[in-house]
Amino acid sequence: MQLQCHICFAPMQFDIVHSILVGQDQAVFTVRVERDERNIFSLKYYTACLRKRVEVAPELEELDRRMAAVDWEAVVMGRQLARQVELSVLKEAAAIVEALQEAGIAADILRYKYWQGTALDSLIQFLPQHKTAWEISERFYFFNEADLISFNEAIRFLNGRWMERQLQLRKKQAERSTETEPRDSGRNLLLKKKPRASVKKNLLKK
Repeated sequence: MQLQCHICFAPMQFDIVHSILVGQDQAVFTVRVERDERNIFSLKYYTACLRKRVEVAPELEELDRRMAAVDWEAVVMGRQLARQVELSVLKEAAAIVEALQEAGIAADILRYKYWQGTALDSLIQFLPQHKTAWEISERFYFFNEADLISFNEAIRFLNGRWMERQLQLRKKQAERSTETEPRDSGRNLLLKKKPRASVKKNLLKK
């Protein structure tokens, strides 16, 4: 239906978005469709984005729980299309927004967790940084059916890249911690030489 609605307006190109839950992660596929000079629509490529489950600090757990209980899609639709939203939901949403502001920069991770991919993502202050930390993506082209990479294969590929990225980050963190370890000033590394016997005698004479 989404494909037919797009084609109805005969655009030169458009995107179809499909989302899949992968355990606690989310895979988002954006398929590009283009129209050629013969007015034939064809699939060109799709971008697969794997969004990992966002982990929040312990001090934000209560606010995290409150945000999870709000139907933010309903709030977005109410804001865009003036749809009816329960007053209790709006009051809680407003209270959460105020709490996010009071919590400061650290709470922006919750905006990303619940508002990314909605009409509220413009309110996320550090969206590019969050995407770098929690998302990994790749583009796959349509050449022919024999070389087609399925969505499930793309998910496995991105999961492998994610694990590789985490291993590299841990390696870098270990190297940094080794470099920043406090080094001995060098005084304790110098062994005190025992005075020679002749020096001891001269000291005793004095």
